[in-house]
Amino acid sequence: MQDNIRAFMDYLENNKGVSGNTLTSYMRDIIKLNEYLYANGVKNPESASSKILNQYIDELIEEGKSPSTVTRKIASIRCF
Repeated sequence: MQDNIRAFMDYLENNKGVSGNTLTSYMRDIIKLNEYLYANGVKNPESASSKILNQYIDELIEEGKSPSTVTRKIASIRCF
């Protein structure tokens, strides 16, 4: 999984030209997603089902994350 995260970070820096803050936020989002997936038996993020991704989003909402934070996390996931 670490290779996927590294490749994503390189993509954001070199192809998308995102700001430092955006890069930090997206990386944090993807690392947290990967932790969630791994804890739920998904070893490869590419094999994550829409069901598990929706469960992740539901959990974020239940944790009280703001709508803008949830929206950014969804954007991070889509970009990844």
